[in-house]
Amino acid sequence: TDFSKPITEGKQVEFLFDKFIPKNGITLLAAAKGVGKSGVCMQIAQNLARIGKYPLFDADEVKETVTVVYADYELKENQIQTRYPSLQNNNYFRWSNIRNTKSAHLLDSLRNTLNNIQTTSALVVIDNLSKIDGLGNADKAKQFYEELEVIRDEYSSKGVSVAFILVAHLEREKSIYKEITPSDLTGAASIYYYADAVLTIGIAREQNTIYLKELGIRDRDKEENVYVFKRHPHDWLHYEFDSMKTEREALPVKNG
Repeated sequence: TDFSKPITEGKQVEFLFDKFIPKNGITLLAAAKGVGKSGVCMQIAQNLARIGKYPLFDADEVKETVTVVYADYELKENQIQTRYPSLQNNNYFRWSNIRNTKSAHLLDSLRNTLNNIQTTSALVVIDNLSKIDGLGNADKAKQFYEELEVIRDEYSSKGVSVAFILVAHLEREKSIYKEITPSDLTGAASIYYYADAVLTIGIAREQNTIYLKELGIRDRDKEENVYVFKRHPHDWLHYEFDSMKTEREALPVKNG
């Protein structure tokens, strides 16, 4: 350790998708069951893998092609084919239905896949953490996070940047009328304290709308308002940016 070196200006942090997914970072994305977190992840994946343009925002076109590695503990192959036909036969989108719940199996599979990509940037989506054995334990969740950091640093040394989206559950069934807080996180909740960015998705007030909230982000000031998205009228798996509001303005209102 050398304490004699002066502080120098660091390299500006880059984001893979708009300003939400840090390049070479680990992002935790949490939402209650059925809100649409997998759909949002798929929309980001389609945008980055250049399978048509499906921006959540009116963002500039992606500057580089990114290989998306999607570890799916939820959907089966026939469901993916039905819901996302444009994902088929695309070399920049690697999807696998994971049935082995051991984290070691997942990490080995990720390394094998990342060894064979043709781009210098990759996004790994793990959907979702509740399916991996032991991550409800704080020590094991921390160990899993550190193992992801090892993979990230390993490939960074080879000139390949690897970003992660870790999908997690929120307990929101009885509190959809309240603001989302870290206490709503379940399962691998301790990862919240290590992630480079923590994003949550809630049900919004208007019909067919959701909102995206930043619970925390390391490399810039957190946006205090939330981003409201409206489901496309002809594609329930496609969201479009609608407006920015305070979370209280976006929350559903109890009838009566």
